[in-house]
Amino acid sequence: MENTSHNDEAGPGSGMSRRRLATLAFGALGGAIATTALGTPIATAAPWPLKLNTMAELRALPRSPDPVPSETTIELLGYWTAGDGGGGTFHWDPAATDPDDGGTVIILDEDRAAGDRPGRWLRPWDDCLSVRWFGARGDGAALDDTAIAAAFARAATRTGTTVYFPDSTNPYLISHAIRISTGTVSVEGLGRERSTTIKQRTWGLAVFDIRDADDVEIRNLTLRANPVDRSVRPDDATIAEGRVMVYNAGIFSNGSRTSVSNVTIHGFMSGVLLTVYNWPVNRFDLPLREDCRISDVEVHDVDFGLTAVGQLRPVVRRLSGSYSMSYYSAPPHLIYFSGSDANPTTLSYDALIEDCRAQNGHNNGDAYRLGGIVRGRMANCSAQSCDGLISIGDCHDLSLANITSSDDSAPNWSVYVSATSSRVIMSHFKVERKTSNVITVRCEGSDITLDDFDLQVKHAIWPSGPDFRVTGNRNTLRNIKINNTEASGGSLGIQFESGTGHALHSYAAEGVHKGMFVGGAVRNSTFNYDPNLIHLNPDSGITGELTVQYTEPPVSVAADPGVRLNRASSSRHFPSTSPVIVEASAVTDAHIDATGPVTISQTTQQAVGMPLNFHITNQTAAPISITWGSTFDHPVNAVAPGATEHVTFDYRSDRHWHTG
Repeated sequence: MENTSHNDEAGPGSGMSRRRLATLAFGALGGAIATTALGTPIATAAPWPLKLNTMAELRALPRSPDPVPSETTIELLGYWTAGDGGGGTFHWDPAATDPDDGGTVIILDEDRAAGDRPGRWLRPWDDCLSVRWFGARGDGAALDDTAIAAAFARAATRTGTTVYFPDSTNPYLISHAIRISTGTVSVEGLGRERSTTIKQRTWGLAVFDIRDADDVEIRNLTLRANPVDRSVRPDDATIAEGRVMVYNAGIFSNGSRTSVSNVTIHGFMSGVLLTVYNWPVNRFDLPLREDCRISDVEVHDVDFGLTAVGQLRPVVRRLSGSYSMSYYSAPPHLIYFSGSDANPTTLSYDALIEDCRAQNGHNNGDAYRLGGIVRGRMANCSAQSCDGLISIGDCHDLSLANITSSDDSAPNWSVYVSATSSRVIMSHFKVERKTSNVITVRCEGSDITLDDFDLQVKHAIWPSGPDFRVTGNRNTLRNIKINNTEASGGSLGIQFESGTGHALHSYAAEGVHKGMFVGGAVRNSTFNYDPNLIHLNPDSGITGELTVQYTEPPVSVAADPGVRLNRASSSRHFPSTSPVIVEASAVTDAHIDATGPVTISQTTQQAVGMPLNFHITNQTAAPISITWGSTFDHPVNAVAPGATEHVTFDYRSDRHWHTG
């Protein structure tokens, strides 16, 4: 395909030069008169006029004298009427036998009636075809299917052809999908700002259906679906008859190297659908589609701005717009990679997503849902007034940076990483959440890194949250900031619920009810924090302190919220650089490396005869004081610098604690 990005004659937003656009528009305002091949004007007695107004007049010309002089040329002023953009220059080729294509090869009516004799009027063209040459009206009333199909059929005969949609006040109206089955073709309008619009009258069909064709480029257009009630799904019989494409999109492609740029799409299930779907075999069994690119695309009133399945090296840049569920039963998203580990043919590899903007996305759909991406990068993307920011599932070796969400109304969570994801690095996130009683960040995967997260919670009523909930294994939180100062009552900041090998480094919380909760199923984890960054809600009574809390599992496991301590393996090691409170129940062995005061309290009655062991190591140059909880005896110990204090509690029948 021609690259005119550095062509001095290229028009704004167009892949074609001004000279070529002028050639395509020619036919209405003058130019050549009818001449012979030698340049001599046709004799005034000749039956041909110097100019013709319509294609019908050209077809009706008599074949007289016979033979018509070779290379005789004539000017056509329009297709339906003079000046409608369908005109141009034609020359006579007496030996031509090409089939009539409706725009560049024309058979005289009398020749068709006589048995299709040799001789054709031919329109010269290089690598561009205007749909108006074939009779497209673009008046928003007459259907242009036949004319557009004829233009694409002609384009299929020459590799590298551009099919051009001239500017039009009203849309080009179609009732069938425009099928592109031959690769290396471009489709172009004058740009979104020039109202080059194609409208699909039949709900459920695509505008462009790129079927098993590679190297197709679509640019500078607006695509619209018919505004009908799309809340009702077409019945199965209608779908089976083929009148509705189940995977309805403004642009549907199962080819490689599909490129879509500077396009606005209104009112389809997917704005753009890139897939390995083998239609009409109805299977996801094609090879990975390679190097598809989406850039500068705007979507409105769609279920999914982009849906991608089974892609290799896809690039998505500057996709923006709104989304809302209207046809499909699943929650909507601006970007939806729908692959899964369970079906390897649907996975996408080496994806790049940059500079995308979602806004006003509702019906329980987060802005970005990344499913089945292996090796990928997402950067500089945002969501505004959406029902969540991002969900990640079945993704591996993925990095995300500079991702933001404002006025977030997530009903469940703003950021979610599933248990089936691994090796995901997420950095420089900012979320401003306005909904209450939901988890802001839910991390269930393994080997996940959350670095530099800034959460602003506008509404939280205790008990609410937690703001972070971490399960899985070997997950690292670093440079975490939580601000609940505008919320009423605060929330729980971070909850490590289960898993092994977790780590927390640098954590700041302001206005929360509790800073951190570590569940009993957590193993071999390290939590480091700066006391100068810990700011808890003063109403909690533990201002300036980090809470490490264990809870006894209730009798009914089904009623348990999921945070429990296994008595058989309850050893914990907590490095501490600020004051520590341990609210202990059923804890048998805990290790604390302390640099500040330590308070130990009992929240649930301990079984008689069950020892409670604490190993408190002083890592400072000054003695550390240990304060026992106020509900029992109050011995005060001091741990010398570098020393470890071993304390054993044993609950006796007299309900007193004793040191041992």
